[in-house]
Amino acid sequence: MKAREIGTLQRWIKRVCYTAALLGALFLVWRYDLESIPSNFPHLSPQRMPPGARVVTMDLHDDTVLGVGSVVIYRAPAGGDALCYGEIAGLPGEALEVSVDEGELGVLVVGGRRETLELPPGQKLASGVIPEGHYLILHGDRIIAGGSAFPDSRRLGLIPRSSIAKKIVVPLEFF
Repeated sequence: MKAREIGTLQRWIKRVCYTAALLGALFLVWRYDLESIPSNFPHLSPQRMPPGARVVTMDLHDDTVLGVGSVVIYRAPAGGDALCYGEIAGLPGEALEVSVDEGELGVLVVGGRRETLELPPGQKLASGVIPEGHYLILHGDRIIAGGSAFPDSRRLGLIPRSSIAKKIVVPLEFF
């Protein structure tokens, strides 16, 4: 190859790289958002998302995959504008068993996974199969601190997919 042809090829490669970088950046801006966990919400610390943590989120679409352990932002189905944060603990079609131990502690078995957690008076969970289009969403630490300010499925019942606004993709611990 001649030097002139090599220079032309280099310029063409640079243009392709710049265009790809620009399109990639536009895709990221279109698909993902940068948000902060509220400073008064300590319930996602086990997922390495302490109060005030910056997180990358994505809007929920029909093709968005939700699984056990996905951390989501949702609106309480009863209404209101307050956003709630929680971890998906049960999927549609999974068997849910709820039993109360001593005091306000309860045993939750969902899809064969068992855990002990706090159940508030008047909790809305009942044994059965999680219906299609609904999810069991709990706070990450399974402790209700402050109660109704940030309710989860223990106070709200199963959460419909239509109430889930965003999925938290990754925390940005270095910001």
